[in-house]
Amino acid sequence: MSNFTKKLHDAVFVDDGGNKKHETPAPAATPAPSIGFNSAMKQPPQPWPAAPAPTMTDNPDVYNQILTKTDFEQTAAGQTLQKYLAPLANIPMDQTQKFKVALAQATAQEGLTADKIIATFDGLLVALQNEAQGFNDFVGQQTDHEVTQRNNQIASIQAQITQLQQQLTQLSTDLVNAQSKISVANNQFSMASSRRKIELEQQKAQYAAMLKG
Repeated sequence: MSNFTKKLHDAVFVDDGGNKKHETPAPAATPAPSIGFNSAMKQPPQPWPAAPAPTMTDNPDVYNQILTKTDFEQTAAGQTLQKYLAPLANIPMDQTQKFKVALAQATAQEGLTADKIIATFDGLLVALQNEAQGFNDFVGQQTDHEVTQRNNQIASIQAQITQLQQQLTQLSTDLVNAQSKISVANNQFSMASSRRKIELEQQKAQYAAMLKG
């Protein structure tokens, strides 16, 4: 497990018996990474979209872990561009003009080109995709540990319950049959005993009569 995936695990998953929850109100919107422009100046709309505001289900810890791995300003191209943007912070130009001036200086001084900047973003997208794949693999492992195993245990217990219910049904049937047999035997013995008693009393009377004669 990579260090990044482990941190995402700590931010998303809760160990058994843990009490960590993420039920806090939605955090303030996180803007797209700045490239050093003076936000106080009146400027035309940015030529690139801002990052969407987190929703109620967003986890800022997870977002920050991803941002750390895909931050353009932490790349060589981003740092080079920022170096030439910083001196222009208080110059009365709009963002696009500053960007073009800084890029021209970076190109002349350090060979930074538009293609290298775009390639850097492509690399960050690949890095994001790789991290997503790694995290998906990790989620699969967690699913097997946290979900699949419990589902198997539930299925096993349900099978045991079904077997016990079948045994209970069979025992109940056997009990009724045994009680019925005992009842029949009692009745048969009672009838036979009563019949024999009558026969003995009749024989007794006959012998008694003959003994007197």
